[in-house]
Amino acid sequence: MKIQMLCLLAGLTIVGCQGVQGPNFAKTQYRVAGSASYNTLEADFGGPGKLEVDTLSFNGQFGYFVDPNVEVGLQAQYTDADVKFTPGPASVSLTMYGILPYARYWFMNTGNTRPWVQGRVGLIQNETLVGPGADSGFAWGVTGGLSTYVTESTAFEWFLDYLSYSADNGPISADVTGFTVGGGYAVHF
Repeated sequence: MKIQMLCLLAGLTIVGCQGVQGPNFAKTQYRVAGSASYNTLEADFGGPGKLEVDTLSFNGQFGYFVDPNVEVGLQAQYTDADVKFTPGPASVSLTMYGILPYARYWFMNTGNTRPWVQGRVGLIQNETLVGPGADSGFAWGVTGGLSTYVTESTAFEWFLDYLSYSADNGPISADVTGFTVGGGYAVHF
């Protein structure tokens, strides 16, 4: 239901902005954006065991256009995940944050809706409420999305993101991978 509502909202945004032209990427030099996503997952392993994961993520980006179709920049990322195991009182809270360099390729330089792909790689700090505390780990991600311009310099962004994170924190290791659907807002200047 949540994915259907997000798709409906994205579709209405795209249809409602058909008369708007986006920025001329040959003249645009910078982009600032913020986004958020929420994901919930339930897994039943058969028998009495069940796993529930709720994830909330916030991202901020500052990018520079080195070419009308190529943007490079930094992405600040914060993710909070609550993992609950039932039956039993076992639950884990995982917080990840970091600043990762990214590169984004824009497929079109005209129109009000423009598709893009993005990759990022770097270190992310991991903190859990169990185990010895915090540790850094290697992370990489791939994102695909659409930017729908509501004015010549502002856009709604819709995306599907894949993140892979791995860290060894003494007796506790974290391997986190998964897809997230989200949205955000961007300003070109």
